[in-house]
Amino acid sequence: MNNLQKRLHRNFPTAFPALIILCSTIFTQQTNTKPQIDAPVFRICWLYQTNESEITKLASDNESGFYFSLSSGKLLSLNLETVEKLWETNLGGNIVSDILVDRNNIYIAQKLDESASEKAASEKANSQIISIQKSTKETLILYSLDKVTGITGWQFKIAESDKVYLYDTGDSLTIFLNNGMAYSLAKTDGKLLWTRNLGSNLSARPLEKNSEIILGTADKQVVYLSLKDGRTLRKFEIKEQSAVIAEDTDGNNLIVGDRKGSVWSLNKKKQKRRWTLRQGAEISNLLYTAQGLLMSSFDNFVYLVAETSGKLIWKKRLPGRIAAEPQIKDNHIIINSIDESAAFVLELNTGKLINKITLEDDNFFTGESMQLNNLLIYATLRGIVSFSASGEGCRQQKNRS
Repeated sequence: MNNLQKRLHRNFPTAFPALIILCSTIFTQQTNTKPQIDAPVFRICWLYQTNESEITKLASDNESGFYFSLSSGKLLSLNLETVEKLWETNLGGNIVSDILVDRNNIYIAQKLDESASEKAASEKANSQIISIQKSTKETLILYSLDKVTGITGWQFKIAESDKVYLYDTGDSLTIFLNNGMAYSLAKTDGKLLWTRNLGSNLSARPLEKNSEIILGTADKQVVYLSLKDGRTLRKFEIKEQSAVIAEDTDGNNLIVGDRKGSVWSLNKKKQKRRWTLRQGAEISNLLYTAQGLLMSSFDNFVYLVAETSGKLIWKKRLPGRIAAEPQIKDNHIIINSIDESAAFVLELNTGKLINKITLEDDNFFTGESMQLNNLLIYATLRGIVSFSASGEGCRQQKNRS
């Protein structure tokens, strides 16, 4: 499938036949070596077809609840045992946040134009709307929904932003906007508890660590805030805008990947760089593993480096743009490229390709993935697909839509 065909598939999914045939052929690919006995073989469990629009986000409550959103503005809940839809709600608008799930509720933010916002408000007479700014052409609304029924409890209306990051802080919900605004809301009724303006846009996705949030800003700072009250705890000046941020397990060292392709580690106490590693493109992901720091960049490379020294252990180039954070299972990495029909199973210690998970040629991965109940779950052009290496959590249900 060429690039033009892929774009057409993305933008006009309903123009293609609804019937989907998912190829679950899994094969071992090693050059001049025998297949490894312990190499995981992932087989398809089930496919939930969504021919209406593209899947944008996946979420779970780490138990049995599974939820996903569509670019059309819909939010759906699935029963993972029967692979049947439990409920569906149409919020209407572009989703600009992840889906956050707690014990009782789901939280999600969408951007609406003014006419759509007024219509949504009028249709939800029992919901509360708290207005922070009323003069925007587009309206950003945070929804609290019951996770059993999908019914809206309250809404929170804020100013426009391209991205919204949501964090569970016990009895409250903390919200960070890409434009540098932050809010804390009571979960029960959406009441505003505090607000903060950082005075600069965010340049990296916030990193939650214990009761703190670590923010990379467009004015070349890394700022630590308290999630409890929004206070600045500490901050560091850096030379380039951060693109992605990580921190070691003990919290002693900060890792920053910047927009010019460098990754460096800072000892926070001494405020001194430990090491610097330069790559060819902007860093897109940083992930700690037992074997070292796993990172990827926009030139399609994935690397493993020693966290203590920054020394390169191995690197491998994939055929396409690496999607969201790779999945780690046992001693293996499962990585998928956006708009490609294969996910790659690499040995974590060496980076060797040992297996592939392949889809039918007219289907491809769209970026979102997660692990739940021993399943690898992926968003694809044609729907939600799950794979299992052990058979656990796999009910072998028929394809549904």
